[in-house]
Amino acid sequence: MARIIDERGRLFGRVSLVDLLVGLVLVVAVVMAVRAYRLVPAGRPPTTWIAVTVFAPDVLKEVEQMMTSHREERNLDGEVIARVERIVQREPTRKLELGKDGSVRAVEDNRSHNLLFRLGILAQREADGLFYKSRKVKAGIEIIFEPAEYSVTGKIVAVERPGSARREGG
Repeated sequence: MARIIDERGRLFGRVSLVDLLVGLVLVVAVVMAVRAYRLVPAGRPPTTWIAVTVFAPDVLKEVEQMMTSHREERNLDGEVIARVERIVQREPTRKLELGKDGSVRAVEDNRSHNLLFRLGILAQREADGLFYKSRKVKAGIEIIFEPAEYSVTGKIVAVERPGSARREGG
């Protein structure tokens, strides 16, 4: 009957027992590393493009003109994170003026418009919804669109969910 471990420490006279243990430890380590890699989420959550409609009051006409030529906002990595799709509606800003007789009337301000525009944004998918610049995307929240050349602040009035015609807000 053959001995299982010979006098030189080899298993069945062929494989060193130490080599076998080292090999088993390596296999177990690789399996554990693969499982750990699958459990750890990627560095950045998945993203999706969605469209939001934004109301921005009192936007200077010069800024409105820039919105048609400088349409993209980029993050520090140079990735486009927002894009003006189109200006939906514009109306002159009105200011109140006191008349000589003490009456108050609304007068158009020729320097600015109230804008309603559609903005495509790269939103991050989280367990509790979609986020843009660390804020949950929903009707009523303030959003700041800031390409290098200008900045526009407004409120989201409608959100179009990806893959759906359903809109939030009104």
